[in-house]
Amino acid sequence: MTSLHYIAQALDFTAVRKIATEPMGAVNIFQFHCKTNILHSVSTLKSRIQDLIRDFMVVQRKFWLCFSSFLLVSLKIVGAVIKSKAARVVGSN
Repeated sequence: MTSLHYIAQALDFTAVRKIATEPMGAVNIFQFHCKTNILHSVSTLKSRIQDLIRDFMVVQRKFWLCFSSFLLVSLKIVGAVIKSKAARVVGSN
């Protein structure tokens, strides 16, 4: 009789232990899922920031190319105006 009692206790103990570990397994899976979601979000955010920086660098490069071209043209025009005024001044003397 006592051996059956011990077997019943052992079965109850393992059943309780299995019930107790299953939710923990679910919790671990949920925590893993949350961690992977967070990692995915961080990686996506990092990728978007890198894209924004790359796009900004491209726009900045284009801006400086346009601005430097504008400056060169402006300097050529100013130089031509100064030369023509200097020629008039020299010619009028």
